[in-house]
Amino acid sequence: MMMTSFALISAALAAAQQAPDSPPPTRARADLSDYFSESDYPLEANRRNQQGTVGFAVSVARSGRVRDCTLTASSGSPSLDRTTCEILEDRVRFTPARDASGRAVSDVFSGSVQWALPPPEPGAPAVRAWPAQNLAAYVVSEDILFRRWI
Repeated sequence: MMMTSFALISAALAAAQQAPDSPPPTRARADLSDYFSESDYPLEANRRNQQGTVGFAVSVARSGRVRDCTLTASSGSPSLDRTTCEILEDRVRFTPARDASGRAVSDVFSGSVQWALPPPEPGAPAVRAWPAQNLAAYVVSEDILFRRWI
């Protein structure tokens, strides 16, 4: 019994000594604000004065490419929802997730994109299509809030 306990303690100490050398596992990550621009606001949504937040989950391959985009919350605008997933699938490149051995592994990344039009100018009609250069896009990803006037 004493020999078994000693062997378990020795194995635990050996594992603890190896742990500092191996990197901790990491999740896939990307700065989504780099991938959305003023020209991305869908013309249909702009004309209809549509805004909203699109929740999504993407499957990230070991290469960092998005394999699949799933809506987790609709903005209420099909064009905003569709455009969000199109941008994520076509443009975004993640830094891949890594396991404890440092090998790239697949991961799932969840976040949201808030599409917003700028506030109306004083004296402007309540409903109008905004010029593309005045559009605002917001990206919320994990605990990071990004707001960019574009």
